[in-house]
Amino acid sequence: LDDSFTRSACDVINVTPPVTNQGSHTSSGSSSSSSTTPVIPIVNPVVVIPTPTIQTPINITPTLKKGSQGEDVKTLQIYLNENGYNVGIADGSFGPKTLIAVKAFQVANGLVSDGAVGPNTISKMIVTVNTTTTPVVTSPTVVNITRTLRQGNKGEDVKVLQLYLNEHGYNTGKLDGSFGSQTLLAVKAFQKASGLTSDGVVGPKTREKMK
Repeated sequence: LDDSFTRSACDVINVTPPVTNQGSHTSSGSSSSSSTTPVIPIVNPVVVIPTPTIQTPINITPTLKKGSQGEDVKTLQIYLNENGYNVGIADGSFGPKTLIAVKAFQVANGLVSDGAVGPNTISKMIVTVNTTTTPVVTSPTVVNITRTLRQGNKGEDVKVLQLYLNEHGYNTGKLDGSFGSQTLLAVKAFQKASGLTSDGVVGPKTREKMK
């Protein structure tokens, strides 16, 4: 009676009664044929290829010493300024300030502090070179800063400011793009020497003096 009632009801609503597979059961009580496997799209990974660089000594011809002049001396001076050894303006003339800076570099790197930039000293002056382009050392730095900079700021424009100050004899230490206490002192010294208010803020008047 129950079976005939079920068939009759299904005929009325035009539904095919479910088929029960009595011969196959899973441990959870559900049939594996009733589950649907989701389709997961395959996404190609993005591969970032780094720009090839090499560590190499600075490109100058030995031996440079007090009294030397030329582009090699200017390259040396820019390197020393950028790495915290203040030579003042990178003018291509190996004078007393450059001599002091070279000796300080030599002491810090365990070399004989004779002030002569020979092969041993040059080998310690390592720079990172992009192998896809030819490195060019330029001086003086063109200051293209569009915002007011003050202590606590960070960024490429701060690094440009630091490079300018180092090249002009106002030591900011390393070019790290961070406007810290040493950069603040350098800015104040520059402002004082330029007849500006020595507040350490690089606003329009200070930037105008850097042109």
